[in-house]
Amino acid sequence: MHTESFSLLCEISGDQMFRMLKVNMKTVVSLLVFVSFCFPALAAESIKAPHVNISWLAPEKLSRISPDTIGIKFNIDPEWHIYWKNSGDSGAPPKFNFKSGNYTVGPAQWPIPKRISVGHLVNLGYERETAFLFQIAAGDVPGANSDLNLTLDLEWLVCKEECIPGITEISLSRPLIDGDSVWATAIKKQRDHFASQTPRADESPWDLKLVEKTDEKLVVSVEVKSGSSPDLFPIDGEYVNPQSPKVENVGEETQYSFSVPAGRGSPSKLSFLGVRGDESWEQDIDLAAVVNSIASGSAISSSRSSSDNSADQASLVSLLLFAFLGGIILNLMPCVLPVLSIKFLSILKTSIAERRKESLLYLAGILTTFFILGSVFLGLRSAGAAIGWGFQLQSPYIILFLILLFWLMALNFLDVFEFGDSIMNVAGNMNSAGSFSTGVLAVFVAAPCTGPFMGTALGAAATLPAAPALGIFLSLGLGLGIPFVLVSFIPSLFKLMPKPGAWMDRLKQFLAFPLIGTVIWLMWVLGIQLGSDGWLLACTLLLLIALSFWLGKTASRVVKVVAIVVALVSIGASFMAVPKVQKSISTSAVTTTTNSSGWVKYDRAQIDQARARGQAVFVDFTAAWCITCQLNKKAVLETRAAQKVFQDNDVLVMRADWTNQDPVITKALAEFNRNSVPVYLFYGKGTSKSAEAQILPQILTISMIENLFNKKE
Repeated sequence: MHTESFSLLCEISGDQMFRMLKVNMKTVVSLLVFVSFCFPALAAESIKAPHVNISWLAPEKLSRISPDTIGIKFNIDPEWHIYWKNSGDSGAPPKFNFKSGNYTVGPAQWPIPKRISVGHLVNLGYERETAFLFQIAAGDVPGANSDLNLTLDLEWLVCKEECIPGITEISLSRPLIDGDSVWATAIKKQRDHFASQTPRADESPWDLKLVEKTDEKLVVSVEVKSGSSPDLFPIDGEYVNPQSPKVENVGEETQYSFSVPAGRGSPSKLSFLGVRGDESWEQDIDLAAVVNSIASGSAISSSRSSSDNSADQASLVSLLLFAFLGGIILNLMPCVLPVLSIKFLSILKTSIAERRKESLLYLAGILTTFFILGSVFLGLRSAGAAIGWGFQLQSPYIILFLILLFWLMALNFLDVFEFGDSIMNVAGNMNSAGSFSTGVLAVFVAAPCTGPFMGTALGAAATLPAAPALGIFLSLGLGLGIPFVLVSFIPSLFKLMPKPGAWMDRLKQFLAFPLIGTVIWLMWVLGIQLGSDGWLLACTLLLLIALSFWLGKTASRVVKVVAIVVALVSIGASFMAVPKVQKSISTSAVTTTTNSSGWVKYDRAQIDQARARGQAVFVDFTAAWCITCQLNKKAVLETRAAQKVFQDNDVLVMRADWTNQDPVITKALAEFNRNSVPVYLFYGKGTSKSAEAQILPQILTISMIENLFNKKE
């Protein structure tokens, strides 16, 4: 190994060195021998690293008045490759971070890639040699009259069957002149060669349009305006597989049929690189416009449009049904059941007309709240925010608010305080404001719960147009409110209700304990989000709130005022302390990445590597505030039986913790048309077919885990 390699190894951090050891064990001996000789490496204009040589394509003198194009060239060992901006089934593209005080550097210009097969995977990248080009210009940047001093932080991944990550700093220093840049002939010839392979800016010789989009394939039609048909490469690998498309001529057009990953949904547009020889053009297809065109019958035949619309309508009906059933099941969750029970108790002594009126107001409160939450959710998603259902619970402020809310409800149910505006009266009073407010309250207390059927419906809501998406949210709300409405409107159901009596007070007090249990659980969630200080903050708040109610029972007006001040100050101070607590902790202190059961933190690259070597993968998308997630974890996933199944079958078990907002996990959920947790994915081992992700039900059993491996591959 040459001196430049020593310098590169010295620049690699401990974490990166560890990953390199995992990926390519052949380098272990070399690293152990040379690590003791490492010393700080100075940035150079060329780098020699394992299986790649990296150098600049730059002029000898650079113009200070005219923009120019420079490049970073990779010379790659035979049988090894690096990656395009869409790396394909595995791998990762190079990353470029320029630092220059006196010049501006444009985005990377990517040469034409090729498809590279590695086992059953198809990657998109480069073999032997390539160069990434960048436009550089002084413009009005201060200090542009001085010489150019440019530094590039560069990361790459070079692969054969194993992969070696690299990271280094490479510099470029050039004198500036007032005329045109001065190039060495050989260097300029190389730069121009790679520049000819980057996408052209003039009009494309082809017109692209979408013909068909299903869960299994995407068909693109290409009309050739001049020359021959292109080879197409998908630029966004999240929605289109990298394998070569099936090409067939249909009349005067050529149709390209691509396979698509399962459960990824549809973006607003797709981009393709069309290649003909050494020339290429990038083109976009506006999927939203095309979908509307298809729906109106202008893109496909009327008979096919009719059948597709019927299928879409049937699919929407099933999603609405799933949301409705999920809403019904929410009534049985420990967060909602106490509120619903009190509401049922409140109608035992009322007239038929009165209870029917109040049940409709209760339903109106639920539907209004779901409509507002759904609108906010869809609005944030359309604005590009990486969120999903339950996003409100990723905020410590909301968790602290719910802790306070459930604590007040529990104290009220235990008769610690009773006055006109108590939560108990809001939940049980038979008046318009009380019933509507109870509906609003039911939605908020239901937020931590995601029951069966809800995941599919809420996931689809993120990709549907606004009207059907809001329909799904309203169907969920209708399911939540319909039991109370049915009991109020159907006499035979109302007769099943027990007669009023002293038992009602005992039941009310008993229902306080599930609420206290919910408080304890939410404090645990806050502890995960904010560390041990989160526990202390919440406990102090609840202690002071309880103290204020005790002080408020005295006959002294002064003491009552003190009680109100204590309550208000403690609430205000607690919420104001949240940012300070957040700053005092680090992510590593909050989130557990591994545990004794072998679970590792979510890492898409690690999944790709496991699939490439034929290893099965199980992914648990979870959150501390998700009750269903925690039940599945304790009852199934972390039992000895499940651990034995995973170990016996050499399964990589991975946990994607969504307790705090994480755009990477949000994006991963969106790839499978999901925006809520729990979600459980299983990638079978071996063939590419079995390696496709299987989405498991939201309620798990040990037999489900065992059956994953009892099936014949």
